[in-house]
Amino acid sequence: MARARSSLTTPAFWDLHLHGVAGIDFMTASSDAMAFACAELGKHGTGAFAPTLLTAEPRLLTEACRRWGTFLEHCARNPRWLPKTAALPLGLHLEGPFLNPMMAGAHPKRCLRRPSPEAALGLVREARGHVAIVTLAPELPGAPATIRRLVARGIRVQLGHTLASADEAARAVRAGASGITHLYNAMRTHHRSPGVLTPLARGHVTAEIITDGLHLDRDFVRWCCAASPHRLYAVSDGCSAVGARAGQRLTLGSLVLKRVGDAAVVASNGILAGGATYLTGHPRGFASRAVLPLFYELQRGFFPRAAAAVKLRNHFDARSLRFLEASV
Repeated sequence: MARARSSLTTPAFWDLHLHGVAGIDFMTASSDAMAFACAELGKHGTGAFAPTLLTAEPRLLTEACRRWGTFLEHCARNPRWLPKTAALPLGLHLEGPFLNPMMAGAHPKRCLRRPSPEAALGLVREARGHVAIVTLAPELPGAPATIRRLVARGIRVQLGHTLASADEAARAVRAGASGITHLYNAMRTHHRSPGVLTPLARGHVTAEIITDGLHLDRDFVRWCCAASPHRLYAVSDGCSAVGARAGQRLTLGSLVLKRVGDAAVVASNGILAGGATYLTGHPRGFASRAVLPLFYELQRGFFPRAAAAVKLRNHFDARSLRFLEASV
């Protein structure tokens, strides 16, 4: 049967898990590169984003927090500095270094650390307080105390890169954790031992879900959306490969990447390191409107703490993007 192409307009998307864009690695970006990234994301229909830093050598991670803290402070003090067409950076998402080494994925295992309030708040201070989200593994010693201190600072804590049991996840939620990072990726799940899925099933948390069709099968994403559309929100987990020119050097902190189709992998071992497509391109792969709530649920009233600032910049909500959707 022939497929008709129809036009669909949606609000600008928000991406709360993004490591880079257009050849820019957020771990090493200068202030000029940060501003350019905001402009590029805006051109491609992203209205707001959380620049995401990954596990790295302490010096590299500290310097990245410092640079972004300075940039975000400048944006906060000069709210009209970025053009209205640029994506608004909401605050840092620290994905690491407080992760389980057994579920590290592309994160350098040698740089992982046990969580402690002192270490976590030290990174927050380096970023001048501009940390919106912290991902950590709740089963690690020191995690509950760290969660409590971060939440007291108004920071959203998400569970990720984890082997946590249901009890350990529940303990983290009682301490104040309210989210899950890239659902089903880098976590233990089993139908008799759901682990961090337990608080999601009980309605206690909300969760990211990567919708590029590579990190999770698209039929699985459809099923998740049908089961719990109001507790999930789409993210790209993109990196410097997103929108990069052919031949550009691609990095993720100390890792050298290469693009393989719509994915970015670690050049030395082929481990999946992130997505290589803008979030706004993800719905095209589904050929169905059923998954669209994942992409604009944030704008329809579900506001994770990390995204609350966007309510002050309504022109991002109003701006639209267009894409072609296949329909039978």
